[in-house]
Amino acid sequence: MTPPLLKWTGHPLADVGVATLCAMADKDDPSELTLEDLTKCGKQLKTAYTDGLFIAYLTCVFPNSPYINANPKYTSASREIDMARLLQPHSSQPDEGVEGISCIFSGEPATHFLNRSNVPMLTGAGVLNFFPAGLSEMPVAAPYVLAIQALALGGRRSEGKLLIVHCDDPQWTLHFARKYVARNRFIINLATSNRLPTDDDPDNLLQRESPGGLNKEKKPKYPDAKAPKSLVMDDLMEVITERNMGRLAESFTSVTVYLLSNSGQGPSLAIEQIPGEFVSFLQDLHGTKFSAKWKRLVARAWRGAAVETETEEETGGKRKPKKPPKAMPSGPGRSHNDLYNDLLDIFDHGFCNWQAATRFIRRHLLARAKCYRSMARAASSDGISNDKYELIDWTLTELFLTEVLGMDKARVEMIKDLATRLANLIYDHNDKGAYKQLVFTGKEFEYRSHLTRLQRKYAEKSKDIPFTFDEYVNVFLLAPPEERVNWNLIRDLISIRLVEVLHERNFLTEDDDEPEQDVTDERTEESVDA
Repeated sequence: MTPPLLKWTGHPLADVGVATLCAMADKDDPSELTLEDLTKCGKQLKTAYTDGLFIAYLTCVFPNSPYINANPKYTSASREIDMARLLQPHSSQPDEGVEGISCIFSGEPATHFLNRSNVPMLTGAGVLNFFPAGLSEMPVAAPYVLAIQALALGGRRSEGKLLIVHCDDPQWTLHFARKYVARNRFIINLATSNRLPTDDDPDNLLQRESPGGLNKEKKPKYPDAKAPKSLVMDDLMEVITERNMGRLAESFTSVTVYLLSNSGQGPSLAIEQIPGEFVSFLQDLHGTKFSAKWKRLVARAWRGAAVETETEEETGGKRKPKKPPKAMPSGPGRSHNDLYNDLLDIFDHGFCNWQAATRFIRRHLLARAKCYRSMARAASSDGISNDKYELIDWTLTELFLTEVLGMDKARVEMIKDLATRLANLIYDHNDKGAYKQLVFTGKEFEYRSHLTRLQRKYAEKSKDIPFTFDEYVNVFLLAPPEERVNWNLIRDLISIRLVEVLHERNFLTEDDDEPEQDVTDERTEESVDA
């Protein structure tokens, strides 16, 4: 049986390239790729890479490559030979001296030596590096040479760099590659069809519009996506949705994002890791129980994109008034999403950061009472809902605690029961002062003082008490070390459940939006990080 031309290797550059070839050939597995497929893919890459639209993009991926080399001594014939060597490697002659050397990606016999102009993040030609047998260039087998060349089409240009996504499960890598190949093909079609961006490019992807209006003569630029973290998170949510629509079984995978520049002026590499537990949490959000609420949270977290402004100009001794700023659309690839960024910060250093998790809960799962009125106005203006308490949801918070933070379910239930009992007593006694004290108090010793006073007050007025000695000790004093350091997390969880129960019982009104004058509201990021 003939061995497959390509396979998954575990190396991010090779695997993203292999996934790109599969996406271009509409194949589900690299073992299905044929020599005919590789030939067609090479021709597609040549058409794309030799278009002027790609010059800025390829400069950060393949500098000094035959696609963009502008040296006047570099003849067209030499360019064609060099491009054929890279884009039709299976049909070209092996490089001199490569016999008997194995491919660094696949272990198969190598056919080519590659350097920095052909593979990102290497050194230049003739410079010794950590290659086998003391070689100065990387030995690669022909099919993987083409796979590496396909990286630019299987990634996205973001902040002037190449953004690619690699997953433990190769099928997830393939999903991302398909998404990016489809988008890049769309951009290429726009550039080559000479259509006006106002008709066929409503998002102005090709950026042919100047501040003074549409410039038909201006050459289009390859779109440069902003805020790569928010962009990849949004793409990840879309991939999860597509997999669910395809009724594919949920799989456990981690996701690694690479943002790299191979530019000689400033090479760089940034790596963002998304753990498998986190991906599993995002998959759970797509059920009917959480999907609608999560989408509203995400929609409200997009920041407004940067606006274009024009300065005042002096003409004939008179100042022209400033033109009103042009509103720019927000969304993936255009602006940051605070919810996505705060989620990624939790695992930013390779471990679960409980301070960042507490900050995420406060900002996005606990909508503070004094913010409800503005949230209600925003909700009614965007046509979603006018329910000012709709962002309070214990079940969503519980999913985050157990799936992302790994909190024990019994402990989560213990905190929930305590908060529920407090909410019922506040409702039964119509005690809005106690509600504001528990929601707005920012200092730990003041919060504990309020709890002990409530314990005495309700014990005198009724047979019920908010909590027992053992419950207080278990919730506040016997918490795991990471929770004791971030006691604000416990307080915020109690607030989430407290507001949820009181809202369900129609206890809260707009008059409750502001705390009493003698109640300190110190729920700031500084108190979280203290």
